[in-house]
Amino acid sequence: MSRSQSPPRSSRFRLRPRRLATSLLLAFLVLASLPVIGSAVFSAVVQTNLARESAFDKLDGVAAVKSQQLQGWVDARQTALWLNLTDETTYQSVNVTLAGQADADTLAQKIANPKSVNLVVLGFALAQAGKTVGGQDSLFCSFEDIKAVLKSRFAKNEDMLAASMKALQAGHDAECFTS
Repeated sequence: MSRSQSPPRSSRFRLRPRRLATSLLLAFLVLASLPVIGSAVFSAVVQTNLARESAFDKLDGVAAVKSQQLQGWVDARQTALWLNLTDETTYQSVNVTLAGQADADTLAQKIANPKSVNLVVLGFALAQAGKTVGGQDSLFCSFEDIKAVLKSRFAKNEDMLAASMKALQAGHDAECFTS
């Protein structure tokens, strides 16, 4: 037999069964791996959704706790304010101040800032609240807190900041408003 001739028929059939076996093996591997891959993808999606739900549940819990804490703080401040306002000593102090011709308008005029009456009164109220409770913050904020708010609010307007601080300090330093 010469080399140019085709191989005998029996050897041609030998190659085909190998190809068929390889094809069948690859098809089996692909078909067998599809359920595994599908279940892995499904499991990953489910775990992602569960993790997201768990995170939102935890955040809801934290929000509820913080809301309760904030409400408790507000209630405590309102109670402290109410007790301070209903305290006989505070009541008499306010009456003495008002009887002493309390006039925030006149004090605002004296510092050349007639529009600052509210800050003058706030400064005075913070000073009186500090005196009646022994220097502790009995209101929802302190004199220093208000100063910090004014500094942040009027940081870009130095003239307004200076005028506001002067009015707040004038009210705080006043023993009583006199005309």
